[in-house]
Amino acid sequence: MLLSYLCVINPQNQVTMADVFISYKSNDPQLGNNDETVAKELCAALEAAGISCWIAPRDIEPGVRYGRAIMEAINSCKVMVVVFSKHANTSEHIANEVDAIFARKVDIIPFNIDGSQPGLELNYYLRRMQWIDASGDYCKKIPELITALRHKLGKRDSIPSSSEKEPLPSQTEPVAYNPSIETFTVNGVSFNMVRVEGSTFMMGASPEQNEATDRERPAHKVTLSTFQIGETQVTQKLWEAVMGYRSKPGVLYPWWDDSKNTHDVNCPVIASWGECLDFIAHLNEITGRSFRFPTEAEWEFAARGGIKGKGCKYSGSYNLDEVAWFEGNSMDITHAVAKKKGNELGLYDMSGNVFEWCQDKYDLYCEENQTNPLVDVGPHSILPRVIRGGSYNGNSYQCCVSSRMKAGCGSDYIVFNVGLRLAL
Repeated sequence: MLLSYLCVINPQNQVTMADVFISYKSNDPQLGNNDETVAKELCAALEAAGISCWIAPRDIEPGVRYGRAIMEAINSCKVMVVVFSKHANTSEHIANEVDAIFARKVDIIPFNIDGSQPGLELNYYLRRMQWIDASGDYCKKIPELITALRHKLGKRDSIPSSSEKEPLPSQTEPVAYNPSIETFTVNGVSFNMVRVEGSTFMMGASPEQNEATDRERPAHKVTLSTFQIGETQVTQKLWEAVMGYRSKPGVLYPWWDDSKNTHDVNCPVIASWGECLDFIAHLNEITGRSFRFPTEAEWEFAARGGIKGKGCKYSGSYNLDEVAWFEGNSMDITHAVAKKKGNELGLYDMSGNVFEWCQDKYDLYCEENQTNPLVDVGPHSILPRVIRGGSYNGNSYQCCVSSRMKAGCGSDYIVFNVGLRLAL
């Protein structure tokens, strides 16, 4: 039996168009193949990157025939990805799907997981297509697939119909992502809030998160509305502009070695949950806006790069040293924000430097799809809150975009590596 990915059938049995149709051969114990496993991991990675997908039987309503759902999907997709192997090579179902896609002149990307060459029938369709050789570690090729799909989807959207006017030359060139930024100034100190377009993504232990623990399972689909998030962590300079003093654990905890926090005003603030609540209240009074902590889901989606994410393990890269200050390079101190590479949204230090408070109480994940989730217990509860992103004295696992930890919120709870990033 062949499972295929493309679009979601809603309760009215209507098909919603999605970007990608993924065709693959189901796992067969007698064949010992893993095509289905690869396909599901590709689907999760694409969804995490904001590329819409569909999976059977998850999204097929009871009473809807597989054949009908697959053909409706084929007739509305934008790109087909074929998980190609020696077993897929002999699949009549894949041959039929490729034939139907080919008739629509839809782009096809074969994702070759074992180095096999197409047989005579599939060779006719696939010989001139852009192949991705994933015959080694296929997970390392997922970012290449995401990039190729973004290129094809963007190119498709930019081609005018015959009835449209020819676009200006500048409109035919790929346009770099330019996030909408709102700048605020408080007592002479400016900071930026970056717009994050809402979308649906796979939250938790997605395929590239190969260090994931049970805290991050099960991976589950989350839909978010558009929101804004701080370009950087709140700095000492901004904290002082709002509160009138620098926050440093040494004031509250005499044992603290203040050299770990350094005296650079552009370093991230380190503050308890209660101190951060006071800061946000003062900031809202000054600006007249409603700043807050990000929810855990908002934080992870932003760390993944939002709709422009490329499925990286850390925020903006597979190379942790490129984007984060952590125990391997920090010299056991915090560092000025935005000195490392930003992620796809232009956000800095989402991995490393200091952990960041989230609005949610720490709780276990569930399998159900969710929309704008928040485990809310009120701002003054002392129950542990989620902290995200890792820190200057943390390990590589804590810097992964799916990694989640918790910290206490009581007045007597000491923090020495947690700060905050604002949301709106």
